[in-house]
Amino acid sequence: MSLVWTISGTGRKVGKTTLAQNLSKTLPNAVYAKCGHGDRTASKPKNFFTDLEQLNEFISTARESFDHLVVESNALAKTEASDITVFIDATPSKTNYRPDCEKLRACADIIIARDNDLSVYKNILSGKLSSNKLVNAVYNSLANQQAYISSQPTKALNNIEIVHLSGNSIPVNKQDDVAVEVPLTIMIDKVGSFTILSTPCDTEALAVGFLFSEGMIDSIDDIVDITVKPDLYDTIGIHIHDPSRITISRNMIVGSSCGMCGARNIETSLKTIPPVEQSLSITKDTILKIASDMHNSQRLFEQTGATHSAGIFDKTGRIISVSEDIARHNALDKAIGKCLIEKIPMQSSGVVLSGRVSFEMVAKSARIGAEIIIAVSAPSSLAITAAEKWNITLCGFVRPGKTNIYTHKGRIRELA
Repeated sequence: MSLVWTISGTGRKVGKTTLAQNLSKTLPNAVYAKCGHGDRTASKPKNFFTDLEQLNEFISTARESFDHLVVESNALAKTEASDITVFIDATPSKTNYRPDCEKLRACADIIIARDNDLSVYKNILSGKLSSNKLVNAVYNSLANQQAYISSQPTKALNNIEIVHLSGNSIPVNKQDDVAVEVPLTIMIDKVGSFTILSTPCDTEALAVGFLFSEGMIDSIDDIVDITVKPDLYDTIGIHIHDPSRITISRNMIVGSSCGMCGARNIETSLKTIPPVEQSLSITKDTILKIASDMHNSQRLFEQTGATHSAGIFDKTGRIISVSEDIARHNALDKAIGKCLIEKIPMQSSGVVLSGRVSFEMVAKSARIGAEIIIAVSAPSSLAITAAEKWNITLCGFVRPGKTNIYTHKGRIRELA
């Protein structure tokens, strides 16, 4: 009887492909397959599928020829149809890339994480594999993947020694985690460079989201390629199809407290961004749940108290993308960038923010067509004006049991 192994993970670049291909070499008479986004190209594996139906047809046929099918697919993992599902957790201090991470963890038989004791999974392997030799070989592949994760630097956090004072007690020396703020330089071929002060996680998503929010691209398809160049100062090189369409050409630094610094005139933004559609309708309880779900995802904030979070939710109230950064505008650009990279539709969406709402946050939300903004803190007067003009429902001070509605209350069912 053939076994189906499914490899899933918390996000991009955690080693799903590496582990899946290693297992397909370790297991006897095994074949590797992948389900993902994008078109079939020469760079894609031989057995590459773009949807679950295609993948399941392949599995059904391949069972007759192979003893082991090793599949890299988050979608298949959530169906719980595999014989053994392995989940690779993200490196600590890297925000979760996928909004369905908890679902993937819950479906996993084996979880590879920095602090997990993998030996507890040997019983699972023994119950599925024919020999102790094969059990040990597979276990070693899992352990190697865990060692790789453990060796990755936690770039978004620094652990430093501080002196802690509390009341009249004696000063205490202790270790504390602080959020990292470093320059990220985005170099756009034939356009210019932009240096953004940010927290070094989800940097590729930040670059893509920034270009979209600035109006330099309209979709991920406008980008030819992205090259990440980690160095003392991280650098991302981007080639786009038509640089001549970009009217913005500047070399500048965007501070973590100012996302509009040096950007286009506010009046121009108000004129060029059209009002959003009105197709989204939610309840007041859903608003509170969305804010709570985002709060529960704030891992960096829990450790440092220094980061903001931004998320994008769909018409059902499910958060489809979330990210953290020391800057509010960066966090939202990261969340947008994740959706663009993964080609997750943002139509009829909403935005949820951990802090106050400024004009720039409303502008970025309008750019993706978000119909509702949910914020834990207050909006500015210009943010309210912009939300009114762009037909966005603006909710502020969203705390347990209360919400302020500033504009276009008709999308809230109790107020419609």
